[in-house]
Amino acid sequence: MARSTKNFMMSEPQFIEIGGDNSRSYTDNLEKILSRQQPQLVFCVLMKNRADTYSAIKKMLCLDRPVPSQVVTARCFNPKGMMSIATKVAIQLNCKIGGIPWTVRIPLGGLMVVGYDVCHDTQKRGTDYGAMVASLDRQLTRYFSAVSAHSNGEELSNHLTINMAKALRKYQEVNNGALPSHILFFRDGVGEGQ
Repeated sequence: MARSTKNFMMSEPQFIEIGGDNSRSYTDNLEKILSRQQPQLVFCVLMKNRADTYSAIKKMLCLDRPVPSQVVTARCFNPKGMMSIATKVAIQLNCKIGGIPWTVRIPLGGLMVVGYDVCHDTQKRGTDYGAMVASLDRQLTRYFSAVSAHSNGEELSNHLTINMAKALRKYQEVNNGALPSHILFFRDGVGEGQ
C-alpha cells in the first residue's frame, strides 16, 4: 500500500461562531451560509457529543443541501492524542473533497474489479435492490456505482447487464477509449441454486 497525499488543497476557511449548542442553532446558521455560498466543505465542531445535533447537521449536509462535511466534538482538540486525531480527520477531509489517501499497486494492467449484491427489504416484502460498483482506474481509487430495483425475489436481473454496460462505458471514458482486459467479479450472498 502506498501513500498518496497529492492534491490535498483547500481554500482559506471561514470561521463562524454558533450562538447555542443545539440542533436548531447549527442548522439555522448552516442554512443562512448555504443560501449565500457553496463552500468546498463544512467543518463543524460540537461542544458536546449529541446524537440529535450530529444527525440534524448530517441530514442537512447530505440530503437537504449536499456539501461534503466533517463533524467533530471539541474534545478532539485535547492536546493528548491530538496529532493522531488530526491525521485521521485530515485523511477523511481529503477523501471528502476528492483526494486519494493511499493506493494499492496492482501489477495486472487493464483490470476492472466489480462488486454486486442484492438487498431484500425486510420491512417491505417484495422490495429488493441490486447494487453494483466497478473500479475505473488502475489504482482502484475511482468507482462507478449503480442501484436498481429488482422484481420480487430476484437475485440477478437485467439491470446487472444494463449497469455493467454503463460501467464499461465509464471505464472507456476514463481510460482514453480502452476497455478492461480483465474483469474480476465479486458476488455476495449467492443462493444454493446459483
